[in-house]
Amino acid sequence: MFRIRLKKLREEKKMNQREFAADFGVSPATVGMWESGAREPRTLEQLQRLADYFETTVDYLLGRTDDPYDYENDPKQLLDDIPLEQLHYYQEEGLSEKEIIKRHLAYQESVANEALNEKRPAFLGEPKISDESIMFALWGDTSDITEDDLEDVKRYAAFIRERKRRDD
Repeated sequence: MFRIRLKKLREEKKMNQREFAADFGVSPATVGMWESGAREPRTLEQLQRLADYFETTVDYLLGRTDDPYDYENDPKQLLDDIPLEQLHYYQEEGLSEKEIIKRHLAYQESVANEALNEKRPAFLGEPKISDESIMFALWGDTSDITEDDLEDVKRYAAFIRERKRRDD
């Protein structure tokens, strides 16, 4: 599992083995052996450095969890990116920080997918997602959202669609 996850994380950073090895401070041969499964990191410290480098957890690298996000350290500071109204809503539900981040990430992905579906022909009986629905889903009942904000969301949805297309 380690070799598969390491390669996936390296490729997500758009680095080849040589670039990653130079940046991480090991030889390209070491990275090659890690990714082939011939060798694993020698120390727990090295394993933790890998997790820190990729902003994930040792448990994810070792296959003990399928969730790569490091909720304890919140390296991406996603809590700071959640609009206050939405954060308060999650907090009123009594969710932990980890649950808030998980729910918000899933929510953002679903909204982006709905925005993508709006550009595809609807199947018979399939509801269309309006701009107003997207705005309400992301920001709630607030009037200070601009058309530029909505366009940013649509650009992000297009980015996700393109990334998935490339990955397939």
